[in-house]
Amino acid sequence: MVEVNERTLDWLDEAIDLGQSYQYMADHLGCCTDTLKRILHRHGLVEFEGAKYQSLTINPGPQWERPCMRCKSDEARPKYQYFCTPCTERNKRMASQSHEDWTMTAPT
Repeated sequence: MVEVNERTLDWLDEAIDLGQSYQYMADHLGCCTDTLKRILHRHGLVEFEGAKYQSLTINPGPQWERPCMRCKSDEARPKYQYFCTPCTERNKRMASQSHEDWTMTAPT
């Protein structure tokens, strides 16, 4: 299993900008290229066509386009989900870290 954290996403984003091959990025993460492509697609770094890269959505229920409370994105998402999917995932990652890792401190 590949752990995808903020640092990994930043590295992948930079590798894409530098034109690194998918094989190089997959080797760096220790996974196969298909897994890498799914990661890139899931986090919105690269769009791939094909059923195996698409997220499974079965009857998503009512949707709304209310702006995300964090980034103000107005992408459609489940009703009463106040944060867009990328911000929700970021919030989950931040919540799993210790409190000292992400709190802001006043300048001295």
